[in-house]
Amino acid sequence: MSPTNRRRVLWVAALLGLANVAAYVAYTLPRSLQKKNVASRVEQLTVELSEDRARVAALKARTQTIVSNRKDARELMDSRIGAPGTSLVPILSEVESLAKGQGLTVGTQGFNRESVDGLPLDRFEINMPVTGTYDQVTGLLVQLEGSTHFLTLDQISARQQQGATGEGSVALNLLFSAYFRAGAEAAKP
Repeated sequence: MSPTNRRRVLWVAALLGLANVAAYVAYTLPRSLQKKNVASRVEQLTVELSEDRARVAALKARTQTIVSNRKDARELMDSRIGAPGTSLVPILSEVESLAKGQGLTVGTQGFNRESVDGLPLDRFEINMPVTGTYDQVTGLLVQLEGSTHFLTLDQISARQQQGATGEGSVALNLLFSAYFRAGAEAAKP
């Protein structure tokens, strides 16, 4: 091949190479970058979708909890909390008879009434001193759990006593609360 032909072939090859580079830069490279950006965006959106689904599931669970709590609160107010005008006497009689049924000695009781902040409830605090054995006290507490009245055991103060027979007995101060809907003026002991 002659040197002139060789130069022509090299120039044609160089021009074809430049045309190839220009085509790559003008067409192929932007399409490759666009495809890479789309894949990256799809991956990012997939992650965001998973996070959104988790948030939606958490909100649904929270909504179900709120609905359940409202239902339970309504049931508590309707069936377990004393209506205005309900007497405290049946509750006191039940607690005292349960204590005596367990063989406990019941002392002089004290009472206190107060409104519950933020709720339409009145709280009647009942301070009941009892004396007996550990088994008798735990028996009373188990029976109180099954009471039809809504009672809370707020505090227990105890001290050990030595009985006349030599066996250990416990003197307790039990602090209960009974709840009534606000305006239960007749619910005094």
